[in-house]
Amino acid sequence: MAIFAVTYLLCNFSKVKNAKIIKNIVKDVLIILVLTAFYLIPLMEHKIYGDYTIFDAESMGATGSDVYSTCIGLKEWFSSEFSKNEFIFSFGIVITFGIVLTPFAFKRTKKFNTYADFLVLALLVLYMDTKLFPWILAPNLLTIIQFAWRLNGFFIFFISYICAVNIVIIAEMIKDNRKIIPVITMIVIFVCSWFGVKRYMPEEGSQGYKRDINFENSIINSEKIGPYQINREYLPLKAGKNISYIENRENRTYVVNGVAVINNENKDDLMDSLTVTTLEKSTLEFPYIYYHGYTVKLNGKNIKTYESDNGFLCADIQESGDVTIKYTGTVLEKVGYVISIIGLIAVINQRGRALLVDQKGQST
Repeated sequence: MAIFAVTYLLCNFSKVKNAKIIKNIVKDVLIILVLTAFYLIPLMEHKIYGDYTIFDAESMGATGSDVYSTCIGLKEWFSSEFSKNEFIFSFGIVITFGIVLTPFAFKRTKKFNTYADFLVLALLVLYMDTKLFPWILAPNLLTIIQFAWRLNGFFIFFISYICAVNIVIIAEMIKDNRKIIPVITMIVIFVCSWFGVKRYMPEEGSQGYKRDINFENSIINSEKIGPYQINREYLPLKAGKNISYIENRENRTYVVNGVAVINNENKDDLMDSLTVTTLEKSTLEFPYIYYHGYTVKLNGKNIKTYESDNGFLCADIQESGDVTIKYTGTVLEKVGYVISIIGLIAVINQRGRALLVDQKGQST
């Protein structure tokens, strides 16, 4: 989306080349970064200091060859939008009708620049959606999309403007009842949308409905959630490649190296405590997937942690004593939360002041 947004700005550089507009763009970008800092900062921290599935193109199925294999074309674009297939890539009746009108409306559009920009971007997206686009040579910046057919969403976004303009222009060419075409179009949109969505809505009492409810309840009432019940894209890369280990692992601390005895372990969500007796340097693997932010203490002193070969939180100990594990978050994570909270307050405050000024102006 960012790539297309920048492309659109470049296409209209003459209008952007204005100090006030540039200032507003920079301001908007900063607001976005500030409000999402609570997510972006920890994400980048984990990117820098660890290996996670989300950043690995091969594990994510986001290589050039992966994207190339998911390309589609005319057959899928103009198929039935009411098909029973799991995935439907059809443009649909309304979009197809609007596209057909393009040759008749193209020369009559009053906002030619915007019309042309959106048409070019729509055609570019269609090109990228096919096997004619060199996905095999494309950089990870593009292949991160994983599935080429996801570009359909961008195409619909761009072509919707084109179709709307086309329909209005053709309607204006009709002297009598010129509103009939837009009205019929809106009715068809609602009808097609309803029938398109209805197929995914299981009726109450049906097997599909009961299956969803039972699945939700099984997760809510389960003491342990399995690896196939979570979004595995955010697992450490090692953990993602050892799903069976996660699935079969007991919810306790393991001694993976050395000789040690563990007693009185008491695990409660993101906190754990245990007593360890060791005869030599030992390595403990705690019952937590490896993420930055865990604090592990031995006899009240912080000890260094790292990732085990299976993607779990690990630490070396050289003495006996009491071990505590607690998720406290990293310094950068907390900084991200503070930045986003302050930013949110500032945005709300600024918006509130703008509304007050506007109200005073209207009352005056």
